[in-house]
Amino acid sequence: MLQKYWVAALLLCAGLAQADEVRKGQLDNGLNYVIEHNASTAGRAELRLVVKAGSRDELDDEQGIAHLLEHMAFRRSKHFGPGEIGKFFDGQGMRWGNDSNAWTGWETTSYRMTIGNDAVPRGLQLMADWAGGIEFDPAELKLERQVVLDEMRLRSDDMRFYRDAADVFYPERDYSSRMPIGEEKVLKTLPLERIAAFYRRNYVAPRMTVIVVGDVDASKTEQLLHQQFATTPAGPVPAPWVTAKPMQGTGLYTNYLLRSLPKSRVIWGWVEYWDGVTTDDGRRRDHQYFAIMSILQHRLQLRSSDNFTNPQWSWETMIPHAQYSELYADPKPGKTLAALEELYTELERARRNGFSDSEADFARKAVLQRYEQAASQPLLQADRANWLATVASDGGLADTPTEALVRLKQYLPDLTPEKLQKTLDETLRQRPQLAAALRSPNDKADGFGTVTDSDIAAIQTKVAKLVLDDGQQQFKQIQLLDALPQPGKVVSSTPLKDGGIWTLSNGMQVQWRKQLVPNEQIGIAIHGTGGLHALPASLQLAGLAYESYISSVGMGKLSLQQLRDALNGKSVQLNLMLGVDQYFAQGSSSPQDIETLLQLIHLGLQGLPEDEQARNTALASVRTALEGKRNDWPDLQAYGPAWPWAYRHDAELNALQAADIVKVHRALYGNPAALKVVITGVADAQAIRQLVARYLASSSADAQRPALLPLQQLALADRHTGVFNSDAEGNSFWRFISPQPPTLAERWQNSALADILRQRLQPLLRFNSGQSYGVWSNADGGDSRGILIRLGYTGPTDQCATMARTVLATTRTLSEEGPSDAELKAAHELLAKWRADWPHNPAAYAASLGRVWQYGPPEGLPDLDAILTRPALQQLAQRLFTLDHSYLAVGGCQPFWGEDGLKSLVANP
Repeated sequence: MLQKYWVAALLLCAGLAQADEVRKGQLDNGLNYVIEHNASTAGRAELRLVVKAGSRDELDDEQGIAHLLEHMAFRRSKHFGPGEIGKFFDGQGMRWGNDSNAWTGWETTSYRMTIGNDAVPRGLQLMADWAGGIEFDPAELKLERQVVLDEMRLRSDDMRFYRDAADVFYPERDYSSRMPIGEEKVLKTLPLERIAAFYRRNYVAPRMTVIVVGDVDASKTEQLLHQQFATTPAGPVPAPWVTAKPMQGTGLYTNYLLRSLPKSRVIWGWVEYWDGVTTDDGRRRDHQYFAIMSILQHRLQLRSSDNFTNPQWSWETMIPHAQYSELYADPKPGKTLAALEELYTELERARRNGFSDSEADFARKAVLQRYEQAASQPLLQADRANWLATVASDGGLADTPTEALVRLKQYLPDLTPEKLQKTLDETLRQRPQLAAALRSPNDKADGFGTVTDSDIAAIQTKVAKLVLDDGQQQFKQIQLLDALPQPGKVVSSTPLKDGGIWTLSNGMQVQWRKQLVPNEQIGIAIHGTGGLHALPASLQLAGLAYESYISSVGMGKLSLQQLRDALNGKSVQLNLMLGVDQYFAQGSSSPQDIETLLQLIHLGLQGLPEDEQARNTALASVRTALEGKRNDWPDLQAYGPAWPWAYRHDAELNALQAADIVKVHRALYGNPAALKVVITGVADAQAIRQLVARYLASSSADAQRPALLPLQQLALADRHTGVFNSDAEGNSFWRFISPQPPTLAERWQNSALADILRQRLQPLLRFNSGQSYGVWSNADGGDSRGILIRLGYTGPTDQCATMARTVLATTRTLSEEGPSDAELKAAHELLAKWRADWPHNPAAYAASLGRVWQYGPPEGLPDLDAILTRPALQQLAQRLFTLDHSYLAVGGCQPFWGEDGLKSLVANP
């Protein structure tokens, strides 16, 4: 049986991994509960309600009813009238959709919310209402039907993927015949009485688990839970679902237009079915699978393949009771079948010939180090609540990372070459295998080809006749640096309230900040002034390829695989990003691995190697971005040819050189004096100072680096409307742009304004009209683009004009009247919540402080009370929400404006 408990333990990005106070049990009506005190975020709590009911409970003429019921739960209930649920979520800096949500599966419906601990009584009351007090209104049902139908259109590609996959895992269609999204013809006609009857039939206490994890008194919360859920109906409990018959032998899954996939993929692995009950053999086998697949991934990554790039391994649990352990890779054009054969061959090679002692030792260390890292980090409330919800839904053990680490150690002796080979041999002989070929829309159909069951059988027959070498590897300890650099100097130190600034001998400045919470992880960010728009014209195209190239190449003298090996077992991550008018690096590490992180940065500051394969990968990514599914249509509309990602001729793309991409890196990071570094989570400033002197101050300027140009304002185009290709769904994307470079205060004000705009449009486009499944907005901007707000939503194609007029009317009102006191208060609470969350996302925390420093003094976090005023936000709205500064691009809609574009919409409401 599968033991998924430890997979989540590895993914938990958080620390003191032991619950302080726990209460769990079962009420008289059969409802289960778990309450854990966890103060990783002071004053906050995570609530979950898991209902073991889903689409498999539906009758033939009810398909989609479980999902529609979940939507209706957010409309009204016994203790929450119309609109009150949304208002509850939008208080305390929380937002509907971000901090509260729900989802429906085949066998489970789950509800979640993040709230302040003072709101836990009210939150539990709402969950008790969901458990037994949802109320139904005919008018609201009519609106929510339209929202669900919009979601169905939006997710049609994903649902096709899951439906077809379910047919492979369970060929008798136990799951594919009951897709959670439902059937359109059923959803359009389901009467309210049937929904209420389904609710009463399936939402019964023995099928439910309530989870509370947060800064709460567990004992008092337990008493409260007893009171509020005591009246949840106890039954009768529906009969168990019929156990589905699993696949046998080797199956094949294909999808020749998976729109959510950026690159085509081939997969080969095995399927293991389980009933949610953990066993000792199952736990042992899971650890062995991790070791086996880690070794095979490493072998494939060492090999230079003619058939694929980016070999990886993963676990998939997308279909109930089935776990798929898989090797996967991105096939090269025309190499789909060859790539599948190569993956299968590697599995067969290991089954016959086993593993070396060196490989097994590598795997043991990798498993142990991951567990140790997880156990050393703060156990965040949301991570813990999500894992407990997974256990309630699917089964498994509710171990914390600390408990999982203790349990792991008894299985380490089972990770020997002999035992790993035996397990792989038994698995490939006894368990179903599954091959898959998935084509991305960004790849041409004729280059991908087709794969049939006969092709898969032929691959297995061919490989069975091959004589295979053992393929075993001997691991060598790789060091990031051949020798430690001679340290530079910290030439001056400036104190700050909770940290300081060091100026280094090479001109670089380093701001450090003390830990805000115990066991806080290290965050780091490097900022410079510039971006794509600051590169010389000869390097603009290379700038587009930069991010992809740097993720496909090594650093210094190390190849990509050597770099991976050197970082194996280290809790270190670093990402380099290049935007239109900004560039920065951000990353994080455990406190123990801060030296490794700084060594990695030192290596990066020395430059990048020229690598033709990485150039080819980067060029393919650029082509995909320019020719594939784009999300920057309004930017193309607003800036025209000046937009860095404007279309390029094929000859220009083919002329891209790896040397030019390396020059981009030198231009960005070749002058230490132009860089500002932020390090957060510092517990020992003196120790960090010594490491900074050695690894950062020792970097010198590259005298031959290309010079960055001063950022110039991007000119706005005259054409404000445009159409792009889309499917049946209507997609609308807006940009509201004020071209003046933003101040630090304006950046915060713009974030507040973007949130207020979404909060106004959400009820207008979704709750009150049923037109759109969701509305999103965010703030952005820079020195060349100015300050801007992005807005997007989906909806029926025949409603595009109506929704656009609603947006324009809303922005006009916001400009004329400004925000209300309630909106100002809600925006203030949201931004304050963002700040409070910073320590739990160390890379983002450091990057945020870096942006503050870039636009003002290092102690320059603005006073939210002083800047979030009605006059200030109204003035910003008046700058942004004018027709001259508004740009709209739509997909799936016919043009609905006249010759005057957006002016026609205003003139003809």
